Amino acid sequence: MLKLDKVKYGNNCEGFYIITDDGTIFVSRIDFDLYIRPDLGFGKNDKYPDQKNEYSFKINNENEIYDIFDRLYTAIKTRKPYSNSIYDFEEKNYILPSYVDLNSESKLFVDDRVCWHSDEFDYDESSIFFINKEDDCFELTFKQSESTKISHPTFDVKISNASDRYFHFSTTFMNMYHELDDYYEKENNKGLARVL
Repeated sequence: MLKLDKVKYGNNCEGFYIITDDGTIFVSRIDFDLYIRPDLGFGKNDKYPDQKNEYSFKINNENEIYDIFDRLYTAIKTRKPYSNSIYDFEEKNYILPSYVDLNSESKLFVDDRVCWHSDEFDYDESSIFFINKEDDCFELTFKQSESTKISHPTFDVKISNASDRYFHFSTTFMNMYHELDDYYEKENNKGLARVL
């Protein structure tokens, strides 16, 4: 089962629960930044009985949510940060210059997987969000920071709209968010989704 629920809170805050067979992922937009994390339920969800420093979720190829993650993954892999936009504009075909090495400088795409270090903290101290493409699914993994400099480690991964660590790719994630919103609206019109 792969499902999407929407939640609105505060003035400029909204988000989506992506409900998978492995548990729930929460993607939220606060002003112009995105946050993505496993929804651990704060003790309410019996799927997470043990505190771990890493959680993984599978996005199976059963509906358009998989396609949204496929476009995100492909945009990063092909170095086209705007190619997954729902809007048609000139920059959509922009390709990062060859001197920008996604494998070494930012370590955004390593060993065929996306590795986004949270913009909340320094690179070596941050939580990490991985997207790994498998045969018929995407595996999304959240790894908690292991830094001793952070007093309260978290799984939250901030994707800052002003990120300079990953060049233009914060836009790629924002495009993913807009695609989730469009998918939600389409499914809501069918009566299959709900606002919490």
